[in-house]
Amino acid sequence: DLEPQLILLTHGHVDHIAGLNDLHAEWPDVPIRIPPLERDFLTDPTLNLSVGAGLMAALAISRHRAGGPRMLLYILSFRMAPPMAIAIPVVAVISTIGVRDPFSGLILIYAAYTVPISTLMLKSFIDQVPAEIEEAAMMDGMSRWQSHFRVTLPLIRSGLAATILFIFIICWGEGA
Repeated sequence: DLEPQLILLTHGHVDHIAGLNDLHAEWPDVPIRIPPLERDFLTDPTLNLSVGAGLMAALAISRHRAGGPRMLLYILSFRMAPPMAIAIPVVAVISTIGVRDPFSGLILIYAAYTVPISTLMLKSFIDQVPAEIEEAAMMDGMSRWQSHFRVTLPLIRSGLAATILFIFIICWGEGA
C-alpha cells in the first residue's frame, strides 16, 4: 500500500467534495489542503482598477474630447499588440518601479491589458447620454464631477454592469 503525503484539492469546497470523508477515513494522518484561489486575489483588484481607470478615461474622451480625435485609437493600439511582444518591456518597467510582489505585478499587467476595452465600452455608453443633461445639472449648482457621478453614472448603470461582467470574464479566463 502506498500512502499519499498530501491530498491537494483544487476545485470546490471541503463540504461539497464527494468522498472526502472516505479519503479521511482511509488515510487519517494525511493532511488535506485546499489552495487559495489565486484568481480571486487577482481578478477583484484588476476589475476595480480597469473599470475605474476606464470610466475616468471614457468620461474625459467622451465629454471633454481629451487627446483629440485619435485618442481612442491610441488606447486600443495597446490591446492590438501581441502579449509576448510586450512581455519583456513590461517586466522591465515593473522591475524598475520596484514591484517585487508577483500578485501586484500581475494585477498591473492585467489592468493595463483590460483598460482599453473598458474605456471603449464605457465611452460608447456615455456617448448615448446627452451632454445637455449634465449641463442642466451644472446650472442647478452641481460641479462637473457631481454631474458626472450623480447624473451620468446612474444613467449608464446597465452599461457599467455589462462592462464589469465583460472585464471579469476576460480576467477570469486569462487566469487573473
